[in-house]
Amino acid sequence: MEKKYNFRILKILFVIITTSLFCDTISAQQVSGVVSDAKLGEPLLGVTVIEKGSSNGTTTDMDGRFSLRVRDKKGGALIFSFIGYKRDTVPIANQDYMKIELNEELGQLKEVVINAGYGQMKKDMTTGSVASISGEDLQDLPTTTVVEALQGRIAGLNVLGTSGAPGAQGIITLRGNTSMNPDTRSQPLYVIDGVIMDPEVSGAAQAGLNPLALLNPNDIKSIDVLKDAAAATIYGARGANGVIIVTTKRASSNKPQITVRTEIGMSTRPALRPVMVGAAERRFKMNYLKNNLTNPEQRRLLSLMLTDSLNTAFNNNSDWQDMLIQGALTKEGNVAISGRTETSDFRMSLNYYDEEGVIKNSGFSRMSANLMYNFRPVEKFRINSNVSFTHVGRKQGNGDYLFRFSGWNFPSSFWQITETEREYHTGALEDVRNKNDFFLFNGNLNLQYDFNNHLKFTSNIVGNLNYSREDRFQPGYVAWNGIANATSNSSDNRYYSVENYFNFTTKFNTESHNFNAVIGQSFEEQYSANTYSQGRDIPVTAIKTIQGLPDKNTTTSTYNGERSLASFFTRLSYDYKQKYLISANYRIDGSSRFGRDNRWAYFPSISGGWIITNENFFPESKAFSFVKLRGSYGITGREPGGLYQSYQGLRSDINYYNNIYTQSYGGAGFIVPNYVENVSSPGLSWEQTSQTNLGIELRFLENRISLTGEVYERYTADLLFSRQIPAITGYSNALDNTMDVLNQGWELTLGASIVQNEKFRWRSDLTIAHNENIVAKTPGGRDITSAWFSVSQGGPLYNYKVWETDGVYPRTSDVPVDPLTGERMRQGWSGGNQYEGGDPRRIDQNNDYIIDGNDLVSYGSSDPDLYGGWNNTFNYKGFSLSVQCNFVYGRNILNGYLSDKLNGASNNANNMWGSISGPASDLGDYSFWINPGDDTEYPRIIPNNIDQWNIQSSSFIEDGSFFRVKFINLGYSIPRALSENLGLDRARLWGSVNNVWTYSDSTLLDPEAVAPNGYASAQAYPVPNKFSLGIEVAF
Repeated sequence: MEKKYNFRILKILFVIITTSLFCDTISAQQVSGVVSDAKLGEPLLGVTVIEKGSSNGTTTDMDGRFSLRVRDKKGGALIFSFIGYKRDTVPIANQDYMKIELNEELGQLKEVVINAGYGQMKKDMTTGSVASISGEDLQDLPTTTVVEALQGRIAGLNVLGTSGAPGAQGIITLRGNTSMNPDTRSQPLYVIDGVIMDPEVSGAAQAGLNPLALLNPNDIKSIDVLKDAAAATIYGARGANGVIIVTTKRASSNKPQITVRTEIGMSTRPALRPVMVGAAERRFKMNYLKNNLTNPEQRRLLSLMLTDSLNTAFNNNSDWQDMLIQGALTKEGNVAISGRTETSDFRMSLNYYDEEGVIKNSGFSRMSANLMYNFRPVEKFRINSNVSFTHVGRKQGNGDYLFRFSGWNFPSSFWQITETEREYHTGALEDVRNKNDFFLFNGNLNLQYDFNNHLKFTSNIVGNLNYSREDRFQPGYVAWNGIANATSNSSDNRYYSVENYFNFTTKFNTESHNFNAVIGQSFEEQYSANTYSQGRDIPVTAIKTIQGLPDKNTTTSTYNGERSLASFFTRLSYDYKQKYLISANYRIDGSSRFGRDNRWAYFPSISGGWIITNENFFPESKAFSFVKLRGSYGITGREPGGLYQSYQGLRSDINYYNNIYTQSYGGAGFIVPNYVENVSSPGLSWEQTSQTNLGIELRFLENRISLTGEVYERYTADLLFSRQIPAITGYSNALDNTMDVLNQGWELTLGASIVQNEKFRWRSDLTIAHNENIVAKTPGGRDITSAWFSVSQGGPLYNYKVWETDGVYPRTSDVPVDPLTGERMRQGWSGGNQYEGGDPRRIDQNNDYIIDGNDLVSYGSSDPDLYGGWNNTFNYKGFSLSVQCNFVYGRNILNGYLSDKLNGASNNANNMWGSISGPASDLGDYSFWINPGDDTEYPRIIPNNIDQWNIQSSSFIEDGSFFRVKFINLGYSIPRALSENLGLDRARLWGSVNNVWTYSDSTLLDPEAVAPNGYASAQAYPVPNKFSLGIEVAF
């Protein structure tokens, strides 16, 4: 019965499509053309084109082109309308091809057309949660990649900048975290010009890059973010964390145009650890020794040379942090050539970006070339092609010896050191080779055939080749074991995909009923290979490669893998008189990563909307320009990270790491099960995220003010988690679908054209979001504890587990005494050290008079209460000023920097004069216990065997809220008349500042440079201030 019902539906759809094909050919004449912005010359996507006096119409495509069959080509006219532009009626006058320019209407918000995946639509007509950014908003900012410029732009999109290293990818999460590894498993999906750029597929993950870092920011036209399941379900298995769709620029002028852009910048000294050097450090340490070496024997053993202020060996003044920091230059050049005719258009761009790091011998460079050519050989057939090449080079990439910036590793500023010791510290950055190169070639061929105004077929063929190589060399005086070593790690990825889909659009009963359907399939395959080599005990350090070494000093391993994904998808959209909107998506994905029984997954969604302002009963009012209510529910999914986690892995242990653990039989190596990795898990199934979303969209005062509010609930079930299993199995862990995580929250986006006239404009946009992260299920309901974090049902993913501390015991008599033993509170166990005056007052939660793991309590998390951004743009005549800010409120961070600093300061007094004892931390802002009765914030600085500076203490949890002025950009566009006199179409100058000012109560150097779990060591790459100047001309 069900099969008959489905067959009837197919017959009905077939009748509708064939009828529209037949009717469309009767007494109709073809008119085509292009619509562009009269001022900028850029093509306009989504312009409504209607034949005057009828309901016959269409909309322009992404190149601003349209094609329409009209009844009266001689005396008829076409009406062109687009929000933010003046409506225009143009006679056809027997023209086959029309070039239309629309003029902007001041005081109006422009119509936003979004890329919804496998098609474009006007944002007002969407029923899912979608946000957009124009490429113009991202230009002229002194950033290495687009990622940094997204901060605070989209409500619910959280961009965490954990490092100031050039090219650092940052961590992007949308509507909360769903994994204990957010840098890899909670990232959204990236789609660039219709090409899925999964970090794993693009090779960016292997190179430690975000796919957006591979883009030339000057090529970006728009970025659309699909937040909820209704919007993202069309991407099925990868849409669980949202989708970021990037559309690049195309030719914007009917004549050939060359755009040249160059920029130069400077990165200045970042905030560093406050330390005392020279005389200040000497006085501090001498005073320390005087106060704490109370034993007469210790004082007698103190060498006289240490107390001699004239001894040249102990009176130097070296600022080691400053020695390793430099002012750094940034250079960028960009050339774009474009043009278009009635049947074709092209755009070619070349970009070179080079940024030195403020730490010597570090940096990032990107060289990219992109060619886009679109051709329409006949009216109904279109060929779109895009070829791009990118090379990214990084020095001092991941694992770049930044522990040198720990105060424990620097030499004392006044200690006289040998040249070898100097090389140990400065050589770690100058003589170490640590270079990462990444190459990407991407080709995309898009074929479109328009059967008529209603039905279109698209085929998209994508090929992706990428290669990355990382070479490292450590001379013996830098390596921790004193042995020179080198490694080489290379990865090769090949990927291709084919997508085919139909797009059908029609209208019934004079535009009362509008219907759109998309149906298609896709297939993709990926091949990966990796080779890792290591050489140890290298005799010649001048050649920084793996040299001819005996077998016992070398290690080599290789890896090969492949995967495939097959998909079928459809989307149905309907609206009645643009009042009542409904849309449904359905996608089926089959992945080779799963066992046979769980290979296929099904992802449906449904959404609806109601545009109240289009109702007849809604009164005409200048107050309300647009009101829409919408809601959605859907399911998206996610594959496991590895390629073979459902299967039993094998390995060859021939000569594995100096012949250790070699498996052999009769003297020959052989293939054995891979016990190093997880046990095979054929029962692994898809992670699935169900999401409910409710939203309201408002515009006021003739579209000058807009407000969007949303609430959502996002439940991710069957998260993959590696749990411990009995050792008798031969394995230590097994991967299972054993965790559930809930994210729920709300978002607000407020935009306003506060001032809008011919001379002066002021636009302000505010985004603010709240997300609550809750672990709904853990394996067996048990807590998962790791270091100072704990994952518990009902709590967040990153929940601090620490000893609650309430100040300091002023006197030993204030320490609680066990009435059964008559002994004071002890640390760790019944025989542990007793607390005394000057020690931290840790709360004994279970009243057993022992401070141990049973007294650890949950104490906040790294999830903020609120996060967002505030952006303002001012235009006066040819001048423009933009200020971009972002903020985080109500986030707790674990200050490992403070713990390390105090722990280092309390080092054993006899060792404070060692050659690498480190400069003294500046502790002038802290109050420490010294004498009995002191009521201070921090305990005694001298250790008392109870580990008073242990990071697992509420004393080191602090408010990590901050408000940051991220970018300020001032630009000037030369008047058009002057530009034309100079033979230019346009010219623009600008200056920008990055990382301008930060307000925070945190004691950290940078409250944003914190790991996703909230731990802050302050040993990450320091975040500098950047200044840049640029010029762009077009002719």
